[in-house]
Amino acid sequence: MTSNRIHFVQGLRFSCTGCGKCCHNDWDLLVTKDKAESIRETELFAEKVRQGFTPLRVLDELFVLGTKETGGCVFLDGELCEIHRDLGPDSKPLGCQLFPLNLVQAPDGYHVSLSFACPAVLAGVGSPIDEHREWLSEFIAAENDIPPLCVVPEQISVSLHKEIPYDEYLELEAKLVACLDDSLCPQGIINWACTMLEEGPNFSVEAWSPLKGCPLLGEALQLLDLFGRSVVGIVELEASPDEREAFIQSLTEDYLGRSLRTGAAFPNFAFYRPPSEMARAVIVKFFRSQFLGKRLLTGQTVVSRLLAFGTALAVICYYLEAQAREYKSLHFSFEHLEKAFAIVEENVLTHSEDLEPFFLKYEEALAEILGCSEQEPLEPTAV
Repeated sequence: MTSNRIHFVQGLRFSCTGCGKCCHNDWDLLVTKDKAESIRETELFAEKVRQGFTPLRVLDELFVLGTKETGGCVFLDGELCEIHRDLGPDSKPLGCQLFPLNLVQAPDGYHVSLSFACPAVLAGVGSPIDEHREWLSEFIAAENDIPPLCVVPEQISVSLHKEIPYDEYLELEAKLVACLDDSLCPQGIINWACTMLEEGPNFSVEAWSPLKGCPLLGEALQLLDLFGRSVVGIVELEASPDEREAFIQSLTEDYLGRSLRTGAAFPNFAFYRPPSEMARAVIVKFFRSQFLGKRLLTGQTVVSRLLAFGTALAVICYYLEAQAREYKSLHFSFEHLEKAFAIVEENVLTHSEDLEPFFLKYEEALAEILGCSEQEPLEPTAV
């Protein structure tokens, strides 16, 4: 039975600054049937229709907020939410009310972390996150279906061939968090995934060490180069898939392409490190919050999510490197970090599930190299 206890990742701070950045994103933001019906009955909805907008769209039989051709929510007026202004904060879609809080429902309760796509979170602006406890408790009690929400089963799939109880996963998570400060780099995270995969059905949390090297790492990093460049291609050319193959290949050479997201010319794709200690400190804080917020459990397996995080870190550092070279910046730049995190959070990790099968293929490719793919994979656990 799942507990209603709320666990906050300590050390995170957030208070909304009203920047409106979240409302300018083109996310498909779900609206429950009840919220949609109440919005459709308002004069605000009718006015948006008269202006030529589609305030609510239907996507896969679900309601989502409409967006403007120029980008952003149809209910955004400048930096102000018109639903909030005219109808009150409780009338906003649940995802709008929650952002930038990420909720994962685990057997021991709700785990709350923050999205670093929010500039206020990235800067550590505002009150400690646990000061939202009273509001969040009331919110959870009032809502039966809280999007976006991942529900974690009692048995955790470490890989396609190994499950462990949730209590053992907590021991594994503690080992990962304990070595973040010393070994946070794309190669290190990919190595964690490789060593878990290498042991297959014999994986043991007690015996496993994050410091153990894996012979598979060299081949895994070759795949990371390919998968990393592919992620950049998907992010940059979301609307032009036919152009991706040539673009991805161009990232093997310096400055043959320019980012549509940052304006910077791209260097050769490589596993760069954070350009400053300040940037590294923010990245460590991000990964710690993601792990303790149970975000490793939002995919099909822990290994595939580690591969996603390793790739995401490579992409974050790559965008930071590209911007640093373009603008000849040798010091910490919050603007560069903000752009890099927005790209990765919005397209790779937190606010997009499109790439989950992509990283599962990464795991399957590594399993095939190890010979694990000949074993019968586990059936997905029902939640």
